[in-house]
Amino acid sequence: ETADGPSDVAAPYFADLVGGELAPMRLSHATGIRVETTLDVRLQRLAETAVRDGLSGLAGLSGWDAAAEPQVALVAVDPRNGAIRALVGGTSYQRSQFNRAERARRQPGSIIKPFVYLAAVERARHDPDFTFTPSSLIDDAPTTFMHDGRAWRPTNFGQVYDGAVTAQMALARSRNVAAVKVAERAGFQAVAELWSGASGGTTPPPYPSLALGTFEATPLEVASAYAVLANGGERAPIHTVERVTTGDGSRVPLRRDPPQRVAAADSAFLVTQMLRSTFDAGTASAARRDGFQRVAAGKTGTTDDLRDAWFTGFTPTLLTVVWVGHDDNSPLGLTGAQAALPIWTDFMRRALEGRHPSDFDQPPGITWAEVDPVSGLLATARCPTSLMEAFRDGTVPRARCPLH
Repeated sequence: ETADGPSDVAAPYFADLVGGELAPMRLSHATGIRVETTLDVRLQRLAETAVRDGLSGLAGLSGWDAAAEPQVALVAVDPRNGAIRALVGGTSYQRSQFNRAERARRQPGSIIKPFVYLAAVERARHDPDFTFTPSSLIDDAPTTFMHDGRAWRPTNFGQVYDGAVTAQMALARSRNVAAVKVAERAGFQAVAELWSGASGGTTPPPYPSLALGTFEATPLEVASAYAVLANGGERAPIHTVERVTTGDGSRVPLRRDPPQRVAAADSAFLVTQMLRSTFDAGTASAARRDGFQRVAAGKTGTTDDLRDAWFTGFTPTLLTVVWVGHDDNSPLGLTGAQAALPIWTDFMRRALEGRHPSDFDQPPGITWAEVDPVSGLLATARCPTSLMEAFRDGTVPRARCPLH
């Protein structure tokens, strides 16, 4: 039951999606139709509670009055098969039936960055002259990029630049200039096509600003894209209907695209491992402080003028996207870590309570090595800190760290 939704529908935004999925099947002439959906009622209740509690927490943070309260979309899917387990399309179905999870086209911002790095890892896989690993160094410093004869000079959030930084740390800290440099090396067109293949959405224009998510995507498209990382590089179509049977028990065939391979399993695994740093050393470390201790990978997203706040994160069995923003695209005034991450953390912590913890499946062809996080080279006994890093076989750095 939702507090303010129609009493006969536990999840009205989800029910609308089911209706849309059934519409092409033209079932009106059949009798005794039974539709089994993918909804997990326990997770749906937790999602609605997390959104409600999260909004009241945010109101305290920024002092909105009720009229200026922002909207929230939350999508939780099983990345292994694309089944939607919980969905919130707005703060009140009674006040607005517009399903933001499905229809709000918003800038994803830094949410695209893992796919920039995935495009580079994929290119390194088939181009012998192109080397790129999670410990490759990128020069994160103010840079002017030229495109179609026009100069563009992106800046990092808070004007913080790392200088020479590993791909792993540049992604965990969401550095903008580093992401544009990696996209330029991998090819802007390759990044655009990879995003569209993973999300199921349209192909964004291959401009340098693509690397910072300046195009538009829906929360459901973001969920689809990230499920590719969680599911070993394969896109399982996102859906709400499990099976449909008629009165006599016979099954009605569902029209659903088969799973599609978008990236190699080892490429998806490497980027997933890079995204684990977001929780441990990056923009989502607050989730750990708030009691979320599972093996997980994720990414914050914040768009220009703090208009959109995103967080997408996943364990091997559950992936959740949270978007917070205003319908009229006015500034929210909060980052993804401030506005979306607390809702995600609250939901995921409760959703996975009592479930057996699991780790991401490691595909063949992966070697682990201990590297210095500053130089990106093999750690020595003198390095003050070191990271266990995943590499594609044959790409482990050979040199030892000269800094320490």
